[in-house]
Amino acid sequence: MTEILLHYGICYYVGKNKTSNIIRHFKSFQSINLPPQNKQFYIVFNIDNHNENERNQIAQKIIKSTNLPITNFLTDYNWGGTIAALYKFFSHLQNHPNQDSYIAFFEEDFHPINFNWLQHAIIHNRDCQMVGEGTNPSSHPQLCNPKKTSGRWMSAYKCIKLKRPEYWTDGGFYFSTITKFNQIYQKIGIFHKGNQNTKYHHGHDGIDIGEVGFPTLLFHNNFKIKGLHRKKYFVHQ
Repeated sequence: MTEILLHYGICYYVGKNKTSNIIRHFKSFQSINLPPQNKQFYIVFNIDNHNENERNQIAQKIIKSTNLPITNFLTDYNWGGTIAALYKFFSHLQNHPNQDSYIAFFEEDFHPINFNWLQHAIIHNRDCQMVGEGTNPSSHPQLCNPKKTSGRWMSAYKCIKLKRPEYWTDGGFYFSTITKFNQIYQKIGIFHKGNQNTKYHHGHDGIDIGEVGFPTLLFHNNFKIKGLHRKKYFVHQ
């Protein structure tokens, strides 16, 4: 059997600042049945601050408050939410010497509830470019329902559609190999198409060009996505 190498990351928004999410993810990470040298834990901090040195200080203070042995972290200005953080994480690992190692990336409040998610994500990833999660994975990615996604923000701002029709996953989990994320990058470039100098907007950045926009671009570039059924593997708090 091929040796499994795993990079486990979470997107953490400092404005929310719920360190219990970090602790819970770290416990899930520790429970993964891989040798310590075959798995690494990362936090990507989204912070409403353009100054990288100040962001790093904030991140280090939060990590220290958890009393956990976490050494790997990245910070970014809070411009694009989870998808921008996923791109930041991938970029950090893009030239890793083992291109077949896996990236598993979670929203901070989205947690595994058992030990099966990794094994089954690896199996699904054999014949697709990315594994996500959904409440209806029999249709994954799902055709976007405007009433449930972008359309509900119409009264607040002008929705952006990157492609038509739109597709989406439920957005809590993203999984693939570095090689396959590189293939995605070669096709679509930066995963999130927002403005890196403006603050994150939940509807525009989080939904339209985030959890809807990213899988929409994958679908229209002939990348296949599969999904793990949320209730079997995860909980969203």
